[in-house]
Amino acid sequence: MKQTILGVILFMSLLTQGEAQTKTHRLVDYHQTAPTQFVEAGGARYAYRTLGKATSVPLILLQQFAGSMDDWDPALTNELASHYKVVIFDNKGVASSGGRTPNTVEEMATDARAFIKALGYRKVNLLGYSLGGAVAQQIALDEPELVDRLILAGTQHKGGVQLAGIVQPLTKTSGMTPVEAKLFLLFSPTEQGRAAGNAYLARIGQRKEGRDPAVSNETIQAHLGAILGWAKETPDSLSRLQGIHQPTLIVNGNNDILVPTIGSYTMFQNMPNAYLSLYPDAGHGSIFQYPKLFARQVVEFLDR
Repeated sequence: MKQTILGVILFMSLLTQGEAQTKTHRLVDYHQTAPTQFVEAGGARYAYRTLGKATSVPLILLQQFAGSMDDWDPALTNELASHYKVVIFDNKGVASSGGRTPNTVEEMATDARAFIKALGYRKVNLLGYSLGGAVAQQIALDEPELVDRLILAGTQHKGGVQLAGIVQPLTKTSGMTPVEAKLFLLFSPTEQGRAAGNAYLARIGQRKEGRDPAVSNETIQAHLGAILGWAKETPDSLSRLQGIHQPTLIVNGNNDILVPTIGSYTMFQNMPNAYLSLYPDAGHGSIFQYPKLFARQVVEFLDR
């Protein structure tokens, strides 16, 4: 039966529990020390890093629009890696990976599947953020036996609600510094939201050795093209969701200006085995604003 995890009451309860746990919980900093490795698949060379301990079902993280491995939050990846084998990677053509970045979600999903199989995995859990969430959905539809569980954060389904409007907030960042642009797009404009955003930006800059190169303009344009293609409504937009039967955790901020939050509720309503969690005073980067809370929900969801 579908269940909803909503509201400030649950949020405050989990936050209080997390503060108590933090006093005794010391994380290994996998994120800063994991070496970049490479694997060949389908004629392309994929860059990846493996974090954490061996588990029967690894957790594969699928990156966001214009993002690379170094855009994942260490506060999140280290928490997850304390429970699971976590794999972060650059999909084809992104940052350290070879090949050309495709401009459709469908091709990105095919590439991601090739990468996963090149590592020898027959069953995985997927955490897809933003564009990565669209890729995760497509993988689950293309090869459902490969996917055990799904976590979809800051994302929407094909033909998603108001998704084509993503160009408007992106255009507003044209005169901003890179820092201000990320704060505007990912975090709420409140004092608490901006503070969380600046903390996130500081954390993702901590890794000094073996960092990814900057994502190219070619990749950024391909990513945008893939999102706009995914935004086009088709007759089967909602029925596709009904075909995703894996247990799915859907997460977003209460006011995502990039990928409107209402789409998360639409996915929840139409997926047969979905859970929904919305975070207060948060936007597209909610999982980086509340990394410990999100990690605890992921652990509870995957271990259930």
